[in-house]
Amino acid sequence: MKQKILDEITDYYLNSKDFNGLSLRNLNTKDVNLLEELIDEESIEVLSCRFVINPHIRMYNLNVSREEQKKELKDNINFCVLYPSKKYLYTLNLSNHKPFTEMLMKGSNHLDLIFFKMDILESYFQDPRYHIFFGDYRGTIVTRDKYTSPDNCDDVEYIKDFGIAYSKSENRERCIGVFIGDLSDLSLYDQMKWKKYMLSNQENYYINSSFYKNTILGQWTDKISVYDAILDEMKLINKLCDNMKLPKLFKIEFSSESYEERPDYYRMMFLPTLKNYHDFVMVLEKMFVDNINVDTFKVKGVGLKTVNPYDKKGKKASIRMFSEWLDLNIINGDMKPIIQVLKDIRKERQLPAHKIIENEYSKEFYKKQDELIKKVYRSMTCIRALLSNHPVNRSIKIPSHLKEQEHIVLY
Repeated sequence: MKQKILDEITDYYLNSKDFNGLSLRNLNTKDVNLLEELIDEESIEVLSCRFVINPHIRMYNLNVSREEQKKELKDNINFCVLYPSKKYLYTLNLSNHKPFTEMLMKGSNHLDLIFFKMDILESYFQDPRYHIFFGDYRGTIVTRDKYTSPDNCDDVEYIKDFGIAYSKSENRERCIGVFIGDLSDLSLYDQMKWKKYMLSNQENYYINSSFYKNTILGQWTDKISVYDAILDEMKLINKLCDNMKLPKLFKIEFSSESYEERPDYYRMMFLPTLKNYHDFVMVLEKMFVDNINVDTFKVKGVGLKTVNPYDKKGKKASIRMFSEWLDLNIINGDMKPIIQVLKDIRKERQLPAHKIIENEYSKEFYKKQDELIKKVYRSMTCIRALLSNHPVNRSIKIPSHLKEQEHIVLY
């Protein structure tokens, strides 16, 4: 009889759509003593609404003790859901041609994370059939509608959540984590594609804390991506200029609240190649050098001196005008962090603009990108600090997420 109960629970689990548990109300033989024996043998597990919101899907490991499970059978018999244990499932020699579906079949939880090389994201980013919504620490992959067919579900590829993860080694190398539940829904072809990028020694990796807070704990994160912080600093700088009766310093502003409004390549690289690094530098040039409004330096704002836009050779470049304007109007302040990074961006951009260069792969490009974006952030904060010290701007409040810089992170 005990084996019959175990078989019924297991058959339901294996034949259900999402490897669901069997409600105790639907169990043919409701013998609590036999169920308790199966719990003690670690052949079944009991979930209920007291342990988790939805006990019908095994989302994550709750580590509910055997005694608590047995108590729940007696106290809340109508709300208990039964699962075959992972230990028991492994004795059945189960197999599935879909690797991640097999993991669920063998008792893994839907919200267990599998870690992959970052490279997998590049294949989606470069493929026009897909769209990646990426917010620096988490993202989504969807197939664009025009490339899907209502008659073929295999055309649709959907990863609801992936998160930036790291190795536990000293260099803290980036990778990504994806829930098994999302991976299990992919077609055989797509599961095999992901499996190629799966990292060995999965225990050596961990997900970023913001992703964990959002998706597992259902909490907001107090961390701000440096990429978002820079965009918010740009908006604040323009607001300060406007208050000083000056044209806005940046001609175009970008939203930190929408994936769609971000320029392409304004993000961490998914593949550390020379081409991707140059594409990143190119977008920085467009956002922070070409985007400088030289009219800001030609208008006499409140207590400010102007810059002549011409010299003997003709029209001055925007970086030079900005540098001269700072020298004229800032008495005490370190201007180097502001101007030098703009010069560095322009210089780095010159090489690919005028020469055909062979592409290279090196993880050093990750480091170069991180260092450059940190310099851009420092430049923006310095500009904002200088402008906010102007007497007319003293009443303008600096948003707390920009003021408290310990919350600003580079994922």
